[in-house]
Amino acid sequence: MANTVRIGCKLPNGLILEILEAGPGMFPAPMGKRVFLKGSNSTLTAKGENPLIARFAFTDVDADFWEAWMKKNKDMPFVKNGSVFMEESAKDAKAAAKERKDVPTGLEPLEPKGDKRIPAGATADPDRLKLLGVA
Repeated sequence: MANTVRIGCKLPNGLILEILEAGPGMFPAPMGKRVFLKGSNSTLTAKGENPLIARFAFTDVDADFWEAWMKKNKDMPFVKNGSVFMEESAKDAKAAAKERKDVPTGLEPLEPKGDKRIPAGATADPDRLKLLGVA
């Protein structure tokens, strides 16, 4: 059995990890290996398959693939901030997810009032705010 690691992913829709190889098949479909990471929304469709810990979903990935992918992508913002991380075991992954529970991904829903991501001067639709119960 191949050596696997557990990847935690807090991004809502998950992530596709790819290692592309140069070759004649680059168009229309690239050649290489592709791994699909489950995201925090994965439990909405997969009943009970992937329980979330601190809004992280977990996927087991071949360790050699992860190492090769990380060499090329270690500076990605979601890797640097801990939204996507690797641990050797399920127990360690759960503990790491709990430590990262407050890490924002930047993909959280906007708060109509006071969200720093809303540009200065932008205003919300007053009728929509009433529907949401925040006006």
